Amino acid sequence: MKNFSFILFTLSVIFLTYSVARFTFNRYSYSINNPRITQENLQEAKQSKNRVGYFTLDSRNIVITIFEETPTILYSPDNIKTIKEHIESTKFELGINGGFFLSNMKYAGLLYLDGQIKSDISLGDSQVTHIVELGKKVKFIDQKIFNFDNINQNYSYFQSGPLIIENNNIRQDLIEKAPNGYKKTFRSFFGIVEETDQKFFVQIINSVDLLESAKIILNFERFRNKKITVINLDGGSSVSFYSKSRPDLNFLVNKKLPMILAI
Repeated sequence: MKNFSFILFTLSVIFLTYSVARFTFNRYSYSINNPRITQENLQEAKQSKNRVGYFTLDSRNIVITIFEETPTILYSPDNIKTIKEHIESTKFELGINGGFFLSNMKYAGLLYLDGQIKSDISLGDSQVTHIVELGKKVKFIDQKIFNFDNINQNYSYFQSGPLIIENNNIRQDLIEKAPNGYKKTFRSFFGIVEETDQKFFVQIINSVDLLESAKIILNFERFRNKKITVINLDGGSSVSFYSKSRPDLNFLVNKKLPMILAI
């Protein structure tokens, strides 16, 4: 009986040692593959009435918002509002800063709203590489092949970029050509999950370049084994986020912006 107890005790020690070693190895491997996210600390908030899922990583320095509906462009170059004012004065749940704009607050690149061209296309620009079509589905169209004859008057279009991920492939060629591709700054992104047609915003309140950002997004648990495409939005001091139901995640809510994407 004593021998049996000793064997059982020995097996328990071996199992416990193996479990601790395996946990330590997995955690170490995860840190090596994810230098900026040593622990995901994934949190999902209660779903809002608009079916928006909020996820935070890296002590809330990274916010990923996943939703079903196509974003709406809110544009007011002549009556510039803060992102908070944009959202609080409307039915929308949340907003994020949109594409690029000039010093006079006019949009930088193509902007098509309500059946009208609000801003002309910027051709040959290595920053704003793609046109985002917001219709029944979201499409990312290379500015080089964009055809105005194919515009749907019921849809909205805006130019931004570069595209950093396309069907799960990092577009390092576009990142390298972009003027701010390797600049380390705060970042905002808009993307889609190809299989489910879900859309998402990403806000990174860390100084990262576009290549680092692409790796962070691809490693997010909810996107593993799925095909995603992601475009860069305006970054740096323009990075802003406002949510009615998650004020704890809001950032630079008093930043005045002529254009935002709203859900």
